[in-house]
Amino acid sequence: MTSHIPSGDAWYHGKMSRRDAEKLLKEDGDFLVRKSTTNPGSYVLTGMHNGLAKHLLLVDPEGTVRRRSTGRYSLIKITD
Repeated sequence: MTSHIPSGDAWYHGKMSRRDAEKLLKEDGDFLVRKSTTNPGSYVLTGMHNGLAKHLLLVDPEGTVRRRSTGRYSLIKITD
């Protein structure tokens, strides 16, 4: 299976630091997905909630997403 990185989607911003991602968020509900600058191969969801930026690891270096209730998913399954 080949990996699909959604580089053309408005919410995907490529390799970006936490600080730079936070600067792009203006109001609650704003979010983006970025490639981690400190953990190679990982992808992070950065979003604004209650006026604060939150960061959630989405994809680990092996390319899988872990969800507590339903197991592991590939990035392709989540974005398709």
